[in-house]
Amino acid sequence: MEAKRKVSTVTRLKPVEKVSKRRDEILQVAAELFAAKGYEETTIREIGDAAGILSGSLYHHFGSTSDIVDAILREFCDEGLAGYREILAAGGDCFDVLHEMTHFAFAQVAANAAAIVMLMNDSRELVQQERFSYLVDYNHEIESHWVDTVRRGMDEGAVRADLGDGLFYRFARGAIVSTRRWYD
Repeated sequence: MEAKRKVSTVTRLKPVEKVSKRRDEILQVAAELFAAKGYEETTIREIGDAAGILSGSLYHHFGSTSDIVDAILREFCDEGLAGYREILAAGGDCFDVLHEMTHFAFAQVAANAAAIVMLMNDSRELVQQERFSYLVDYNHEIESHWVDTVRRGMDEGAVRADLGDGLFYRFARGAIVSTRRWYD
């Protein structure tokens, strides 16, 4: 009688998936540290300790602290821009679009609170480095999506013309971002 080989029910990750999963875990830990302490005050050693690996092992995944910050913020910005573009492409009246953009913005706060805090606290310093110039473009594009939608509503008579499109955006952004504390 031939012995049957046991088939494992545990899914084994491929080496690339293991690296990717570990990289994502490191990014999450690092984002929390950057949000709590700031970019300039967070060391590779602290990230390694919090992630449960030697700080030298981080260099297997990232070349520097700036690379980690860049990975966190670039992913956040790319996802954000894609979400807003998708909402605008779907169309609808200005209230529907504003509703969808607001809902999406709140979802981003819930899912990416640490990245938002990083942007709020460190973006002035980060944009001084050329590699982070995309943060300026990100902010301009997001603002233009909101402002253009409000202006469209004004042109259609659905939004008061005296409201002030830029003021509306800053008020909405401030209100949405301030809810980050609720998710803590």
